[in-house]
Amino acid sequence: MSRETFRGSSSYTIAEIDIDPQRISGFANGPDTLLWINVEFHFWRPNPGQAVDHAYRLLTGHLATQNGARIATLNPVNINSVLLHHHMHRRNEYCNLHFPLDPHRLDFIEKTRNGEDLNLRLLLWLEREEYAAIQDNEGKHPAYWSLRSVEQMTLDTHITIPKSNWIDRVLSNIGYGKIHLFELPVVPVEAAQKYAHAFEALKQAQERHKLGQYDDAVGKCRVALEEFFEKKKVVKEGGEQKEISVLKSSWQKKLGSSTYDWLNGAMDALKYAGNKPHHSAHEHYDYYESLMIISITLAVVGFAARSDTTESQQQVH
Repeated sequence: MSRETFRGSSSYTIAEIDIDPQRISGFANGPDTLLWINVEFHFWRPNPGQAVDHAYRLLTGHLATQNGARIATLNPVNINSVLLHHHMHRRNEYCNLHFPLDPHRLDFIEKTRNGEDLNLRLLLWLEREEYAAIQDNEGKHPAYWSLRSVEQMTLDTHITIPKSNWIDRVLSNIGYGKIHLFELPVVPVEAAQKYAHAFEALKQAQERHKLGQYDDAVGKCRVALEEFFEKKKVVKEGGEQKEISVLKSSWQKKLGSSTYDWLNGAMDALKYAGNKPHHSAHEHYDYYESLMIISITLAVVGFAARSDTTESQQQVH
């Protein structure tokens, strides 16, 4: 937990806020998806001995990346906390900060986080009013209690949300941690044994995905496909020869030309997707992309393994 101070015109500490990363979570209700930060306010009277009341009103702000790229704007909060002149402080006032999220923002956050802790910049503006006895210029009328000044205090700080907290308390609460089950054809035992390397790679992909290591998860999908390919020499324009990876030619006999072409195209597209993070420092996958690629790879590998086993059984009979 860290305690941060709002800055204003006074040299005294007037308002502070406690931010605990363990009290940050996600919230989803129908179309509304929010990043929810529970904070604790502490207010102090800056001018002891003076008959001045302080009222803390509207809180606004936004979340940004470390370099200042805005992510989400805070839903305005009416603090409405009053510190009367005969009180020294008001402490332990809890408040929930709600930042709207959507798939585009989450995709941006996940690419920024890149499988690590999430580092954010939090900027807040708090409106403070001062009330005091106001005397008219000539002093002919009794003083009356009225608004004397208004200022907007600022807070600019950095917060770190641990990776485990982001995954378990934020992503899982807004649907990212939910598992959707699909019925896939059962892969025969002999196929699972023959392609144990591929299924082990897919198991590792799921483990990397759960840890938030989305690039590594997609990379494991590429590994799962390796044993289905072979090298083939092709001649490019100008007579230059080049080696490319294609689905093993033996599959064409097993599946027929049309199914072979489809499976070759599907596997080649998945293999290409798995290559991107390894060839460019700027290419990264988010939660949904990793999940979809794992699901599709599992289905394609399962189809290939089942087809291979079925064809082998037909040869035996």
